[in-house]
Amino acid sequence: MPDTKDVDTIAKPAVRQHQSQSYLEYADCTSPESFMLTPIALVGVGRSGTTLVMAHLGRDERILFDRTYAFETRLLSFVAKFCQTLPVVPLYKPEMIIRAMSESLPEKQPFCLGSGTRSTDLKFSEKQLLQTLWRSISLSSRENNQDAHFYAEKTSLWLSQFLQDKLPVTTIFLFRDPKDVFLSQIAFSEKIQSRAFQANQGALELVYDICCMFEEMLVQEHSGRSITIKYEDMVTHPENALTELQKSIGWKPSAALDREFYDKHRTTKDPSASIGRWKSEKIDSKDLLYLDIVPTEMMERFDYSQSKPEDSERLWKINLTEDHNPHFRIDEADLSIESGDSLRILSTSPATSIVITRGERKLDKVAEIWLCVRQTAISNFALYWRQAEQSFGDDRVIVAQRELLKQTGILRFKVGDHPAWSEQFAELFISGWHQPGAAEQQPSVVRWIKFVPESDGGKQI
Repeated sequence: MPDTKDVDTIAKPAVRQHQSQSYLEYADCTSPESFMLTPIALVGVGRSGTTLVMAHLGRDERILFDRTYAFETRLLSFVAKFCQTLPVVPLYKPEMIIRAMSESLPEKQPFCLGSGTRSTDLKFSEKQLLQTLWRSISLSSRENNQDAHFYAEKTSLWLSQFLQDKLPVTTIFLFRDPKDVFLSQIAFSEKIQSRAFQANQGALELVYDICCMFEEMLVQEHSGRSITIKYEDMVTHPENALTELQKSIGWKPSAALDREFYDKHRTTKDPSASIGRWKSEKIDSKDLLYLDIVPTEMMERFDYSQSKPEDSERLWKINLTEDHNPHFRIDEADLSIESGDSLRILSTSPATSIVITRGERKLDKVAEIWLCVRQTAISNFALYWRQAEQSFGDDRVIVAQRELLKQTGILRFKVGDHPAWSEQFAELFISGWHQPGAAEQQPSVVRWIKFVPESDGGKQI
């Protein structure tokens, strides 16, 4: 195992000057009454190294979290979900009431929770509620640790996105070669005799989550409030990854890394053996295809190699910022390029659509079509397709709902499950409609479309 030294040189004055503005504002410059712990959201799929990173964060006593292995007490996620849910529960709809029952009550009277309903003027926002609760928790926690400035938590992607305009969150994005993640998930599930990880749901589900993480990382990487760490660097060159923590939050360890959790947590003889394990351990070919070719951008960004580079041609990706691409057009919209890697679409008609023409392009059997949406007020999207002799019809349509919490989302149209789907389509289009009350002129920002092949291949058409 590589030597992870006590990097006590971390808190040098020169490094402190580069700490994020959120840290300076909320950790050093606030009054005691308004103090709030600055959240650190560690975002990574299971078995990507999140436990190792949390163990390093735990070396700094100013960072609070439950240091019980496997560091998965999610206080902030619970509070955030409560604050997200409570303001939208209608009092006047019995089926929506949250019922809090207590055996100590003499009567089984439900507590009805809600706001802004027909029968009351009670109104509060999720932001106000979250900040009030988090401030109270922070002040109580600081009574036991006067040096506390941060709170760290392993989180799902939604929490980091939800907190962006509510708390001064710092997000750590952690990536690992998807093939190694897949193998580690299977091995650890067998070790603890539990189907606890995503690999049990299939490689495509794992890759989807990784791709969503990567797209959100691209959104946040220039904000000054995010850190990107590669698992392989954390294992082989921990000083580099830890330096990023120093620069961003002023991480200052006061203890050596506690390695007791390794025996419980590892599935290889040592951490270095966990890198590139896919080269010596077998992955079923149907899973390997997804792990190899679908997360194209992430694989290129972090220099992860493919087992069969030639399979890349089986994934058809359309970059929506390309000029003069004969395979797509945008109807009834004003278009512009945003930040160089995304297409900004401002509708000029309710019928705005992204239209795809296959032309002479040969396709394997398609399992799903993915649309990367970076920003939109649209909550529902529909994909229609037709062959040359057909008109568009309701018998050839798939609807995908965009998760409300996602600022960066990847819509999945599972066309392979539709009985009328055909790779011989002449034309398909994707359109959407806005959430109730949303301004119709609010622009949408999209990046790419991917045609994900069936993992068992198939004859090209």
